[in-house]
Amino acid sequence: MSNEKLTVNTDKWPREGHNDPLIIRTTETERSIQIESNTTVTYPSNKQLLHPKEYCLKYHIYEKVRKLKINNDKVLLASYGGAQEPNEKYDLENKLFYNIGSGAFSGIFRDFPKEAAFQMASKPDNGKYLYKYEIITEQEVKNKLDKKTLLVKWENISIGGALPQNADAYYISLRSANVRVANDSNDAPGENEVMRYSSEPYEKSFGIKIELTVPESNKTSHPVSVIKHLLDGVICAFHGEKAGLAEIFSEKIKNAGEDWNILGPCEYLRKHGNGVQWNPEDNRLQFGWIIVNKGTEYKMSGKIYKWD
Repeated sequence: MSNEKLTVNTDKWPREGHNDPLIIRTTETERSIQIESNTTVTYPSNKQLLHPKEYCLKYHIYEKVRKLKINNDKVLLASYGGAQEPNEKYDLENKLFYNIGSGAFSGIFRDFPKEAAFQMASKPDNGKYLYKYEIITEQEVKNKLDKKTLLVKWENISIGGALPQNADAYYISLRSANVRVANDSNDAPGENEVMRYSSEPYEKSFGIKIELTVPESNKTSHPVSVIKHLLDGVICAFHGEKAGLAEIFSEKIKNAGEDWNILGPCEYLRKHGNGVQWNPEDNRLQFGWIIVNKGTEYKMSGKIYKWD
């Protein structure tokens, strides 16, 4: 167990709100790492680099996380809690994984199934932001879903002959399936079918579980390496289209209509440079469980739950 404080001279840095020295408090056990800080890690863009404090925190988390080892009957559970400014929106999975870098997680998953879950946590008592990474059992993760209401389910949807490298393929794979409203809670989807358990759109917080199967020869893929494109494509597939969106992006949108309006309407595609950018309302995502397992083909199963 350790407590650490790092100080960075930020007097000359032009960003507002970064004048205080960086504080990092780290608590470690064999199976968990908890880090409290007075800053958080954003994602650098072409217009704005990481602040020195953000950079230090990022690589502090990076070095601590990569020491964990996840066996095949355990799950990496990541939790984030932080101060949120008015009108600020962030994606939970970005804070915990994408902004830190998939390299921190590439060596910690030893065998199939490789499993990572994430959730929203409370703001820490002694700081503004909390990052926690812990090793727990599958049953502990399942317990979090036991009393949640199922919105939609799909099983063994083909995602092509290779693991998708963009959100498009996940989106198209789902929207190429048939949608059916379940007769009751025991009604399960058939082959190439998506089963929805509510006829009305749901526009509040939600949770998601997705299992990818990959050929056993694919030993490098893990939950964090696939999470960005996977969640973007899947969540967009279950949004309805706001007025005019299907016409603007007719070459991209597949099978528009109310059948797919499960998570509510959204402008989930927007122009970005010379291309387009997927833009789901994943700031509503409060819990996720991503599994990469071995099989003979590239396929995807999943469930989405109400989380209110």
